[in-house]
Amino acid sequence: MLYEEEPHPKQIKPTGQTLDIGCGNGRLIDHGGLPPHRYTGIDASHHMVSGCCERYPTYADRVRHAALSDLWTALRYDTVVALGSASYLTPAELAKAWELVAPGGRLCVAFLDEPFACPELFHQPRPVVEAMLLTSTGNGLAVGEVSKPAGDPT
Repeated sequence: MLYEEEPHPKQIKPTGQTLDIGCGNGRLIDHGGLPPHRYTGIDASHHMVSGCCERYPTYADRVRHAALSDLWTALRYDTVVALGSASYLTPAELAKAWELVAPGGRLCVAFLDEPFACPELFHQPRPVVEAMLLTSTGNGLAVGEVSKPAGDPT
């Protein structure tokens, strides 16, 4: 979850069909410029989903109360984003996020720089993330992205 006072990592520019994991109150909508038909947001918090739907009523049918582990879809996304929420994802959930990336698409993450968010997960191996060059934004986040080759069906 990104807290309200944290700036959005501006280097993350969603394109195409976008899945926002841990969408919270809609911060990606604030900065992403995505039309509702290209956006899907999920969050494990009823409160955050309600807040997002109140802020962005035109996106209300595109935002769902769900954990990533509960999301079952055949859809693949051009951009899969986990801003801050990546700090709370298990290695298996990060692998699932990667599976949801369409060939030629990309996974963008922002981790909290500090392990306090979820210390039991912070030091676990995360193969998808290890392929990224994480860059500190100077505001408490480490941001990275990895692209899936166009011919990669996984």
